[in-house]
Amino acid sequence: MTKVCAALVALAAAVAALVYFTRRRQEPAPGDLRNLLKQIRCDLKVQRRAIYDSRSVLNDAHKLIHAVSKGLKKQPS
Repeated sequence: MTKVCAALVALAAAVAALVYFTRRRQEPAPGDLRNLLKQIRCDLKVQRRAIYDSRSVLNDAHKLIHAVSKGLKKQPS
């Protein structure tokens, strides 16, 4: 087999694999997409709530730490 034949066979195999994998992928049905988007939206809502709660806790802790450190600075020597 010559180098040209080997290159053509490799090119043909690559094209065949590309055609096979592009046709193999199927698009989901519109109902499935709708359900998927609802699930994603629900998950995002839960994550946003968790972030909001964490931010509230951190803000409260910061206020307490700031107040204590401010009080330590004001102590008479």
